[in-house]
Amino acid sequence: MSPDSSIAATRDFRTIQRKSLMFAGALLMLSLLVVSVFEPQVLQAPATVAKTLANRARSVGTDFGLDTVVTLLAMSFFAGLIGGMLGMGGGVLKVAGLLIIFKLDIYFARAVSIGAMFFMSLSALPRYMKKDLVIWPLMRHTFLPSVVGILVGLLLGNFVGGAALTHLFGFFVIFLSFATMGQTFLDPHESTLDQVFSRDTKLTPRRRKILTFIGTMHGFLCGLFGISGGIHTIPAQQVFLDIPIRHAIANTLVISVVSAGVGVVLVSVIGVQHGDFTFGQILAAFACVAIGAYGGAQIGTRLSERTNTHVLRILVEIIGLVAGFALVF
Repeated sequence: MSPDSSIAATRDFRTIQRKSLMFAGALLMLSLLVVSVFEPQVLQAPATVAKTLANRARSVGTDFGLDTVVTLLAMSFFAGLIGGMLGMGGGVLKVAGLLIIFKLDIYFARAVSIGAMFFMSLSALPRYMKKDLVIWPLMRHTFLPSVVGILVGLLLGNFVGGAALTHLFGFFVIFLSFATMGQTFLDPHESTLDQVFSRDTKLTPRRRKILTFIGTMHGFLCGLFGISGGIHTIPAQQVFLDIPIRHAIANTLVISVVSAGVGVVLVSVIGVQHGDFTFGQILAAFACVAIGAYGGAQIGTRLSERTNTHVLRILVEIIGLVAGFALVF
């Protein structure tokens, strides 16, 4: 492909990204208006809002009986399957499921999700490494920023409070679902940028700044909400570093292993000290999600090579919208 064609293809891809973000922003604003209509106290009585949100905070009263274990295994397997196939979306659905189905406090759900993310990423990564899809010379510069980001995210999440964080997560899920939905319909096969990719691993000052930003945001989203950050990290690599989808997924898994590995220790210590959950509860939950996420990720990475993920992506987006509105309302 000629340089002019490569530049044109890259410009087209960035146009798609901008349009999808504008689409998501407009629909998010519409969603905020809908919430304002159905919850007029949002505009009329801030004190009432604070009390209402406080009452929505979930407590950690889960008894890890057989039903809970089976449900946790199934949910983490499904999240690992999606994460292995798409490289993103699994963590969002897992946290939403823990909040909606189990009615858990978001701090406990966040801790469980980070643990599952670590095991899922660690399980899926070897298959991508065997295919030499990880761009190590670039990704190693994201490790320290991702650790800093996850620490900041954890501390900020604890500062804003569980009820407010749950609401914020709901709006975040709505926005992401609209954004990925716009991108899915604008570039359904995600092939616009693949044709211009070259394995250029030269580290320039501009690339170092971009990698620092990508790593920091990945860790921040992981620490704040307990999600992998792939929903941001993958398109950021495509837009700013001209990396196609499969390489971007592999790189994202590497960052997740590092950030979630550190995060799972931090979130457990902070949560137990703050009384968000007990040590026994988090260990039992980690055991369930580790088994489910590991199995789902193994199958998901294999299916990603043989399956058209377009329909699955749309399904995940729809589920994300439903979950987001359920958390907001």
